[in-house]
Amino acid sequence: LSVKSVKEIGTVPRPALHAGRDAGFSIVLNGRSVWVFADTFLPKQAEDGLDWRSSSWSWTNDTDSSDGVGPFLHAMDKDSLALQVLPHDRAEYEFNVNRQHAELCRIKSECGRRHTPWPGAAVSNGEVAYIYYSNMVTGERGLTGPEAGWDFRSKSVSVAVWEDSTEAAKRIEPPVFKDEEPDWVSAALLSDNFIYVYACHDDEDSSHKPCRIAKTPFDSATVRSAYTFWDGSDWVEDWRKAKPIFEGAPQLAIEYNNYLQRYITLYFQGISNNIAMRTSHSPEGPWSQAQLIGKGMATWENWNYFLVSHSEFSREHGKIVILSYTRP
Repeated sequence: LSVKSVKEIGTVPRPALHAGRDAGFSIVLNGRSVWVFADTFLPKQAEDGLDWRSSSWSWTNDTDSSDGVGPFLHAMDKDSLALQVLPHDRAEYEFNVNRQHAELCRIKSECGRRHTPWPGAAVSNGEVAYIYYSNMVTGERGLTGPEAGWDFRSKSVSVAVWEDSTEAAKRIEPPVFKDEEPDWVSAALLSDNFIYVYACHDDEDSSHKPCRIAKTPFDSATVRSAYTFWDGSDWVEDWRKAKPIFEGAPQLAIEYNNYLQRYITLYFQGISNNIAMRTSHSPEGPWSQAQLIGKGMATWENWNYFLVSHSEFSREHGKIVILSYTRP
């Protein structure tokens, strides 16, 4: 296989005055393309006392990508500030509102710490969507202020149900996956009424991103006992037997490509701007060797991340694929 070109077509619009937001995976829900973002920085303190969101969302009815992506409508409150698509529960809210950074922090020894849901991946059948999210805690190692944002840990993975794309999703608790299990939030795929979710990480080696896969019937996304895991030759009930299927990235794109008649995955390779692609005839593989197909734009600082695809914007039956990524 060969890729003719990879080129930039512009930036994804964000709400006016908002400093930035990351992630941005999309699904089709209620007849529109709905995009879910993670950390979103508000231009001022919201009515709830927070000046940030760990998730927000936007949508568009225009999926013709020949002239770019958008325009978007953004889910906003009465003060034109982004709303949280995965609302905090009372305990999370109380924890967060007392530990904000700078002058908003009430517990000075823990400024910048958070307990919050971070969205990772989603699937939709058009009428119902499921968002897989990590229940994140930050600052456990004692870092405070801006540095606390780099001191984060997922303590579990939950699933939210989403039926109305103009309203926030409904979080389902307790978590589907517990602390000792992999974080099944790297990517999600719906195929033949089964959800396939991927976990790409190594707790002992942060530079190593082996991807494992789990599956469940679509209607059983919130039922832990319905999930099975690929052990290299069969689907089994014990997650500990799940075997890596390829080396990937913490977040990646996976979709079925009609043009190639194969599944494809795309991701940033390591800590670089290099975009890698693999193909397979099934979600669990075997997957091809990684092929470098292009680069993302140079970053202002750190590195690009959260490369995802938007199949509803593809053209010529998948010959042209639309990607987005976070550029810090």
